[in-house]
Amino acid sequence: MRSLNTTRGWLVGGLLILILVLVGCSRDDSPIAPSGPAALEPDTRTELNFLPIVDPGGEGPARGPWIPILIWDRFKDDGGELDNGLIRLVIPENALGDEAYIWIFRDPFYAKATFGPEGLRFAKKVELRFDLDYVQLGSLSPDDVSIWWFDDDLNEWERLDTWFDQSEREVVAEIRHFSVYALSD
Repeated sequence: MRSLNTTRGWLVGGLLILILVLVGCSRDDSPIAPSGPAALEPDTRTELNFLPIVDPGGEGPARGPWIPILIWDRFKDDGGELDNGLIRLVIPENALGDEAYIWIFRDPFYAKATFGPEGLRFAKKVELRFDLDYVQLGSLSPDDVSIWWFDDDLNEWERLDTWFDQSEREVVAEIRHFSVYALSD
């Protein structure tokens, strides 16, 4: 029975990798490709100082099951949330227009993640939230941290309008499409 579960696990893992590769190879003229940048401010960089994630005890790179590396769920037009503990996506009602499988594939060491399906555009702004309880800020204050997105066309990072939600201890930005997003100073 154990080998059946192991085989099943490898098949599911292989299928997820195949889906990620196929989604990542979508055409630029695809109906779900973003038509323009999501950034509202002109500040751009080609390299970022990514903020490392720590475990709840502050012991270094987070790889454990308490923050899953890959999560996904099916959403309809009634909205909802996708939350892996570090990153929370808040989708309002009528933002999708249709049913979609949405996933977050996070970096194992940094507050950085790829969201999919790639290029998905929203009819309404969606909130992207990073929980600072799992981010090593060093000497930075929460107000010094911003959410950035990677613009593949320009090959550079662009800063989003970002604010700090003090009650939730989350850094928040509103997005209109999926890409790679990260926290940096």
